[in-house]
Amino acid sequence: MKDNIFSDEQVAKSGFLDAKEKLKSFAFNSSVASVFDDMISRSVPGYNSVQNITSQIALEVIQTDTNVYDIGTSTGTTLIRLISSFQKSGLPPTGKYIGVDSSEDMLKICQGKLSALNIDSYVSLEISKVEDVLFSNASLIVCHYTLQFLDPTVRLTVLKNMYDGLNDNGALIISEKIKYLDPILDTLMTRNYYSFKKENGYSEAEISRKREALENVLIPLTLEENIELFKNAGFQIVDVVYSNLLFFTFVVKKQKI
Repeated sequence: MKDNIFSDEQVAKSGFLDAKEKLKSFAFNSSVASVFDDMISRSVPGYNSVQNITSQIALEVIQTDTNVYDIGTSTGTTLIRLISSFQKSGLPPTGKYIGVDSSEDMLKICQGKLSALNIDSYVSLEISKVEDVLFSNASLIVCHYTLQFLDPTVRLTVLKNMYDGLNDNGALIISEKIKYLDPILDTLMTRNYYSFKKENGYSEAEISRKREALENVLIPLTLEENIELFKNAGFQIVDVVYSNLLFFTFVVKKQKI
């Protein structure tokens, strides 16, 4: 379905207006879940490239008889790409795939997509906040555009939990929206980002409403702050593997000592 939940016609039906007709904070409700695949592809520049890179790295780092976590799995796009990348390579999907999301509406759609592709037997879906996940025996954790929705004060704890749950030489592939240190550059990149959204069919009103709804919900850090978090959590190797405007993808690894 096409994402038009912040349009003039749909904003009230989407559940983003309160009783006083004021815009509520963004939430991953049923309206968002129903259009999420369209929303993220039109809202995150380079989204498909990130999925391709993730799948390629996964083939190198996933170990037999280990756990593979997809945190903020949403409708299962990453899980599907991970499993299909093994199938296309002629190898059976290895490891146990665990998709975690705090939205029941998202997981319902995810389950339907996995079942339709007959790959649901590879996956265990869990409804949980990322703060409550107990990571263990993991060779890969994927966390695309999820940490940015957490209170900054708890992000280090979550990353430490991920680090502790990874096996030696395990990897975390994580994507985040960032802000730039230079305010002029940040303004320029933000302006270009909104132009990207306009080119993908979003109106000025839709962009403005979503920006307002995301205020104090999605809190980006600078590139430097993200890297510092990863290192403070214990990760020895931190690399940027993709960037496009405000969005960066990192591969951080737990190196065997």
